[in-house]
Amino acid sequence: MRFQDQVMVISGGGSGIGQQIAWELADEGATVVVADIQREGLQATESRSGVHSLFCDVREDESVHDLVKDTMAQFGRIDGLVHSAYWTNPKPLLETEPHEFQKTQDVILKGAYLLARHILPIMLQQGRGVIVPIASVHSVLGFRDFFSYQVAKAGLLGYVRSIAVDYGPSVRAVALAPGAIDTPALQDTAEEVRATLAEGALVKRIGTAHDVARAAAFLLSDDSSFMTGTLMLLDGGWSVL
Repeated sequence: MRFQDQVMVISGGGSGIGQQIAWELADEGATVVVADIQREGLQATESRSGVHSLFCDVREDESVHDLVKDTMAQFGRIDGLVHSAYWTNPKPLLETEPHEFQKTQDVILKGAYLLARHILPIMLQQGRGVIVPIASVHSVLGFRDFFSYQVAKAGLLGYVRSIAVDYGPSVRAVALAPGAIDTPALQDTAEEVRATLAEGALVKRIGTAHDVARAAAFLLSDDSSFMTGTLMLLDGGWSVL
């Protein structure tokens, strides 16, 4: 029970990786607040004991302010933040419309900024806190037709470095960068593509949301207290090849 008496906030907690992280942390004793714009997904995530849900659009300052205010009113502290919310429409640069580029940056990067803007003062007052944005293998490698997504996910690496330098040692920040993970977003992919992704990993399989959740729990815990301002790659060895 590494997170007994701790409060964790997770954006994008209505499905996939964010949902599994919420459940993992709750199982280890945390009080978890999941935030999403998917109300049905929030209800599903909240079915696990110890998980509470609040609607939040991470692109909007007022919405993030309300999320943090309501969390503090109910629970009185915030020990960890996981920013898992994302949006993308995979295309190369010349096929990407300005509004598509902007929405991707708003959800991933602006959302990360707004969440930290409202939560960092609380963590600093407490004297401790951990921020873990969900980056991607796209943060460090190039793939065709993912221009907006790769720009945003790479930006999260600068985000954790800046937070670590400016607000350590009280607050740690580490990006978690998964590779191919078996979430609803990947389950619609053709079977031959999934087979290629599995074959491309040294462990010869696609990752699971549970793999990511366990890694996130490690980064949020004191077990990783010597890690900050960096990233953890969780890609089954894909980036080595």
